[in-house]
Amino acid sequence: MSAPFSKISLSRRLLIFLSALFFFRLLIGLSLPLSPQEAYYWVYSLHPDLSYFDHPPLVAYTILFFNTLFGPTVLAVRLGALLYAFGSSWLLYLIGREIFGERTGFWAGLLMNFLPTFSINALIMTPDSPLLFFWCLAWFWVVRALQSNRPSFYLWAGISLGLAIASKYTALIFPFSLAIYFLISSEHRGQFLKWQLYLGLVFAVLIFSPVLWWNYSHHWASLAFQSTERAGEMTRFRWDELGAFLATQFGVLSPLIFLGMIGAVGKGLKRFWHKQAGWDLLLLCLSLPMIFLFAAVATREWVKMNWLIPAYPSLLLLLSAYYEQRIFAWKGIYRGWAIGTWISLVIFFSALHLWPFIPQIPVSGSTDTTTGWKALADHVETLRHPSGNGTQPFIFSWGHKTAAELQFYLKGHPETYAQTVLGKKALGYDYWFDPKPLKGRSALFLWSGLENFPDERGGLLEKYFDRVEKLSPFTVKRGEKTLRTFSIYRCYGYKGYEFTQP
Repeated sequence: MSAPFSKISLSRRLLIFLSALFFFRLLIGLSLPLSPQEAYYWVYSLHPDLSYFDHPPLVAYTILFFNTLFGPTVLAVRLGALLYAFGSSWLLYLIGREIFGERTGFWAGLLMNFLPTFSINALIMTPDSPLLFFWCLAWFWVVRALQSNRPSFYLWAGISLGLAIASKYTALIFPFSLAIYFLISSEHRGQFLKWQLYLGLVFAVLIFSPVLWWNYSHHWASLAFQSTERAGEMTRFRWDELGAFLATQFGVLSPLIFLGMIGAVGKGLKRFWHKQAGWDLLLLCLSLPMIFLFAAVATREWVKMNWLIPAYPSLLLLLSAYYEQRIFAWKGIYRGWAIGTWISLVIFFSALHLWPFIPQIPVSGSTDTTTGWKALADHVETLRHPSGNGTQPFIFSWGHKTAAELQFYLKGHPETYAQTVLGKKALGYDYWFDPKPLKGRSALFLWSGLENFPDERGGLLEKYFDRVEKLSPFTVKRGEKTLRTFSIYRCYGYKGYEFTQP
């Protein structure tokens, strides 16, 4: 006879929950079309390289691995995200158990799965999925090194850090955050003398070195795109941008968790001031530098809601620890805060997973970016009849999102192209383009409000084709609401141009 649930250890309870949630997310994930970004990263995987223009390669390698096993399917694209989410949750539990106790680790690992931002990251495959897992893995090995006084664990931390940076450049903040912690922690300042710490950094650089070589071979294009080019796009100081940033984070964390984290940061800083911080200081150092950095960026440029994902597990663990320790002054509202938090999180969680299946829920086209791609691909199939020379028209779009979705959902997954066909830059598509085989062929060109074509009447199409014919548009609807309309053109006789890959 199996033991009653109350007798099951917290670790087993969490494993049961995470396993059930894995299969729930798998069912949801298999029922939803790919988002444009996922389709784009799937196209990454069709062009294996040391790195890519807008991101390091680990998201592509993950998809490529499962694509090899399961073929070009939604399962192959999303399975990595589900596994990374499972691993990240378990690592947060292990870290919490190591430094605060099993109950704190359990609640932190459980809570993280109900945060809207993590729920999206656990279902949709993006570079944030491996980033969060390897960030937590590097953090875990650092804790083991400090807790057990075994500096050899820094070697594993370095390997994990290298994989985190190979997932997304945001992970470069991790070693700086750790250095800040060692500097201001009198207890652990001596870690700077551990040679294993530096060997771990060497391992991180070695793992990341293919990305550096790719950048060196391509005029530092990716690093420039994510740093100096973005800095060049910044405008003057704007309070409204900062307000939008805070409002976005308020939403993606859920209101009570957002407020609870602010309280935890305040309490942690107070304990640090009174030299009572302990492990609290490490958690603050792994979160606040990233938060302050992107908050500063948010005063001049739009900061996407997912950029702060690695900063939140440590604050969630800190919040869980403070709740368990009952160290806040306002003890009278513990129960109310906990009940309100769980109710709001369950509501957010349910709404987030159910709205795609209920078309009556009003959602804008900018929010619902997954609906209609299979229907659009089926419509394009009816237009792909061969031209006079017996070849089918090639497909290209204005914007990488439409191009990637069409390549995934068209029969046979034919190679599609973006605006590089028209001599315009198109992120990673610039590195996969060769106009010579396309010269003289006809084409189908598509664009929508998802990525507006700015030169519809400026003669750009006519510049690159002998003749252009506008076809009937295709409208994507959610229930009775129009999400977006695709303009479609049949273009004859591609002229090509002298193209040099970047």
